[in-house]
Amino acid sequence: VSSAPSPQPSLARSPRRLDAEAIRDSMLAISGQLDRTKGGEGVNLFTRKGQFDQWQPLPEPPKGAHRRMIYHTRIRGADDGMFKTFDLPDCGQVKDKRSDSTTPLQALNLLNGRFTLDQSTALTKRITAETSGDLKGGITRAFHLVLARPPTETELTACQTVAQREGLETVCRALFNSNEFLFLP
Repeated sequence: VSSAPSPQPSLARSPRRLDAEAIRDSMLAISGQLDRTKGGEGVNLFTRKGQFDQWQPLPEPPKGAHRRMIYHTRIRGADDGMFKTFDLPDCGQVKDKRSDSTTPLQALNLLNGRFTLDQSTALTKRITAETSGDLKGGITRAFHLVLARPPTETELTACQTVAQREGLETVCRALFNSNEFLFLP
C-alpha cells in the first residue's frame, strides 16, 4: 500500500514593510534627488530648540540632506517629523532588535508629510521632462519607476482621471503610499 506524501507546510511569509531608511532613500532615488556621494562627514538635520538640549528639525534641509540616511547625524530622542513613526531606532535606547509596527500615523505621515510632498513634486518634474508632458506616458513612467511594472488598464484610467482633476503629483504621492511600494512580498 502506497501512501501519498504529506503536504508540505506553506513557506509563504507575511509581507514585510520596508525600514524607514529604505523608504526615504528609495523615494529620493526614484524622484532623482538622491545624492550618491560616498563617505565624508555626516549631515545634521536638527537645530537646538531650547536651553536643555531640545532639538527640532531644521526648517529647510541643509546641503547634503539628500544623501543616504546612513549619513545623517541622529540626535537622541529627537523626532525628525516623518520617519520616527516608521520605527526608526531611538539613539537613546539599546535594543537587540528594531520594533516593527504598522500604524495610522505612518500612513498620515506619508500622505501629508513635507518630505513626501517634495518627492512627489520632484518625481512629477522628472517624469514630465522624460515624457515631454504626455499624461498617459507620465503615468506609465511613474508606475515603472515606483512599482517596477506598467499600470493595468483600470489603474491607468483611474490615474488619468485623478491627474486631470488633481494633478500628476497626486498620482505620484499615491504610488509612494501604496502597499506595493512600501512592503516586500
